[in-house]
Amino acid sequence: NFVQHLFIDSKNQYWVFPWRSGIYSMNPLTGACHLVYKGFPEGDQTKGLVIADAAEDAQGNLWMADLDEGIVLFDRKNNQFSRPFEKLIGVRARSARIIFRNGFCFAFADDRLLIWNTKTRSLQIFKPPAQMRSHIYDMVLDSKNNCWLATKKGLLFYTDSTHGFKQFTDADGLLNNDMDGNLYARDNGKIIFATSTELTEFTPQDLLRSSAVSANVLLTSIEVNGENISADSVQALSLNYRQNNLVFHWAVTDYNAPFHNQYWCRLQGIDGDWKYVGNKGEIQYANLSPGTYSLLLKAATANGITTDKIITVHFKITPPFWKTMWFWAIWIVLAMLIVYWFVNRRIKTIKAKGAIAQQITELELKALKAQMNPHFIFNSLSSIQESIVNGKTDAASKYLGKFSRLIRAVLENSDKKVITLPQELDYLKLYLELESFRFDDFSYTLSNSDIDDPSFVKLPPMLVQPYLENAIKHGLSHKEGSKELKVLFKQIETDLLEVIIEDNGIGRTQAGIINESRTQGHRSMGMKITEDRLNLQRSPKRHRVEIVDLINEAGKAAGTRVTIYIAI
Repeated sequence: NFVQHLFIDSKNQYWVFPWRSGIYSMNPLTGACHLVYKGFPEGDQTKGLVIADAAEDAQGNLWMADLDEGIVLFDRKNNQFSRPFEKLIGVRARSARIIFRNGFCFAFADDRLLIWNTKTRSLQIFKPPAQMRSHIYDMVLDSKNNCWLATKKGLLFYTDSTHGFKQFTDADGLLNNDMDGNLYARDNGKIIFATSTELTEFTPQDLLRSSAVSANVLLTSIEVNGENISADSVQALSLNYRQNNLVFHWAVTDYNAPFHNQYWCRLQGIDGDWKYVGNKGEIQYANLSPGTYSLLLKAATANGITTDKIITVHFKITPPFWKTMWFWAIWIVLAMLIVYWFVNRRIKTIKAKGAIAQQITELELKALKAQMNPHFIFNSLSSIQESIVNGKTDAASKYLGKFSRLIRAVLENSDKKVITLPQELDYLKLYLELESFRFDDFSYTLSNSDIDDPSFVKLPPMLVQPYLENAIKHGLSHKEGSKELKVLFKQIETDLLEVIIEDNGIGRTQAGIINESRTQGHRSMGMKITEDRLNLQRSPKRHRVEIVDLINEAGKAAGTRVTIYIAI
C-alpha cells in the first residue's frame, strides 16, 4: 500500500506509516523496513493502523494521529503502544494532525480540539459553539500558539487565553466555506491553505485585527428571591439572610448571532476559575450563606471576540441577628451574669443554712441552760436540804435520785436532734414529780391519746418543758387551793403532733400584774427559745403555738390552755 506519512525522530530513526499496514521502521542506508506494530486487536483480528501524522515529545515518546483510532502513543521507555484517551474521545475518532510545542500536544478528533500536557498526560477537550461545529480537516499553530482549524464551515481561530473560538467564512474572503485541504505555517508567520485547485495565504494578526469589532458586556437585571432589581440602580447589594436566592442576567452588545454569543462567570471565593455558562447570560445561586461576595461576568461574541470589559457585582448577605458577633457577645455576658447569680445565690444559701444550723446549735445550748434554770435548781436543792434538816432522809434520798435522773436526761437529750415520745414523757414525768415536792395540793396528769405506737413518734427534745415550767411558776404557784396541770399528747395527722397543756391557775392577766410588780418586762426565756426553735425546724408554717385564757361561768379567770403543734 501507499505510504500515508513518514516521520524522522530525534534519534534519526525513520518511522514509516503505510495505509492500513501498521507501523514500520526503516534503515535509511539500506531502505530495509521491518514491522514494529501491526495495530490494536479487534475481535479475532488485528485492525491495521492509518497514521496520518506523528510528533515526538521531550521524553522521546511518539504521539500519532490515526484516522480511525484517534490518538496513539508509543511509550519508548516501556516499548508499548496504547490509546491513552480512548475513554475520553471514544473508541473511534478521526484525527489527522498532531503538533508538539512547549510541552503540549495539539490535535483534533472529529469536531473537537484536543490539547494535553505530554508529561502529565492530562487532556483538555474544547468544542466550538454549535453554529461553528463541523468536521475538521486540518489544523496549524501560528507563532503565538493560537490554533487555526480548517473545517467544513470555514476557518476557525482558537486562543487559549480566553478559550474562545472565532469563525471566518466566505463573507470574510474565503473562496469556499468547505475547507477540504491542508494548512501550513510558514517561517515568516503567514499561513497557507491549499487544495488541489487553489492556494490562500493570510497573516493571522492582520486577519484578526481587521475582523475585530467593538463589543461590550452589560448587566441587565438581578433577581432576588424571584423579584427583579433594576441593574441601573445596583452599586453594592446589601441583602438579609432570607434573600439568598439570586439570578444574574447579562448580555453582550453583538446582535449578528445573539443566540450564539458565549458567557462566563466567576464567583470569587466559590469558583476557582471562570465558569462557562453557555449561550445565555444567566447564572443562578441558591441558598447562599451569609457573607461578602464579588461576582465577575464576561462574554464573547458569536465569532469568538471576547469583550475587554469585565463586570464586577459586589453584594453582601447579612447573617441573622442570632449569628452575629454582638448577639453572641451579649449571650456570653448574660450567661456569665446568670452563672454569677446562681453561684452567688448558692453561696448565700449555704451561708444561710450554716447560719441557721449555728442558730439551732446556739438555741439548743440555750435550751439546755434554760431547761435547768437557776431558780429550779435552787428550789430543788432547797427542798432536798429541808428534807434532810427535818429528818426526812428517805424523802430526801428519793428526791435526790429523781433530780439526778432529770439532770442526766437533760444532758443526754441535749446531744440529740430528736427523741421518741416515751423518752419525752419520762423526762416530763421526772420534772413534774420534782415540782410536786415543792407544792401542796399539786396534781398532774400526763397522757397520750390515739397514738398506736408512741415509740415511732419522734420530736425535738426540750420543747414542751418550758411551757410546763411557765404554767407552774406563773399560773399555779400563786393559786390557793388545789393546783392541777394536765398534759395531753395527741397525733392529729400522720406527721403532726398536738400537745395540750392546761392548768387551773390564776390566768395570764393576774400573773402579768404580779410579774410587773416584781420584774419589769419579764418574759420566760425558755418559751422564747422554744418559739425560735420551732421557727427554725422543717415545715415552720406547721409549727405553731396557740394560747387560750380559760374563763369560768362567773366570768373569772380559770386557768390557761397552751396548744403546741409539732411537725414530726
